[in-house]
Amino acid sequence: MGDPDGSTMDREQRLITTASVLRAIVEVGRDGKLKTLADRFEGKRFNSPNDMVLHPTGMIYFTDPPFGLNNVFNSPDREMDYTGVFRLNPDNTVTLIDKSLRPNGIGLSPDGSKLYCTDSSGWVVYDVDARGDVSNRRIFVPSSVVAGGDGLKIDDRGNMWASSRDGLSIFYPDGRRLGVIKADDRISNCEFGEDGYVYMCSNHRLIRAKVKVKKIARPGI
Repeated sequence: MGDPDGSTMDREQRLITTASVLRAIVEVGRDGKLKTLADRFEGKRFNSPNDMVLHPTGMIYFTDPPFGLNNVFNSPDREMDYTGVFRLNPDNTVTLIDKSLRPNGIGLSPDGSKLYCTDSSGWVVYDVDARGDVSNRRIFVPSSVVAGGDGLKIDDRGNMWASSRDGLSIFYPDGRRLGVIKADDRISNCEFGEDGYVYMCSNHRLIRAKVKVKKIARPGI
């Protein structure tokens, strides 16, 4: 598959993941076989899908930066002239959400009404309606507050836990920073365990810290 990054279990308990080398969103079968769900939009191949999040309705939002390609933004293999945020619908059709960002990490509020995404201008938030369409994009955390941004997760209280050059930064739902978990190396992603820990990818290591918050239990999952 090659360098999978974001992944989620859908409502049918299928493992869905990004496959940056395949430049696709794939389903990983119980036998390890891959099934491509989407690898193009309007006839053009994705750059290298990176991160994803499952909406309560079963839709999957994902980011498509070029980080899995040689020469990244200048790669001759790119077919799109933008780096988009997309939505994979239950019927495997793809909807473009935004083409003006340089996205990486992505997350949803507990009720699915807010979509968060990292960008070089600062991390942004959108309102999400019942159909999964977004509107009212605005800055959630400006770039002057936190540098860099990779994977992020939203806990059951609506707080954002986001990797950055500072460590794992925690933000209240209104964008104020609650605190930072620092490690002796860069943190690129995180996930909440059922055991009361937040697990963090710290370069070549997996580390953890005890927390009181919980992972979002999305309806139907």
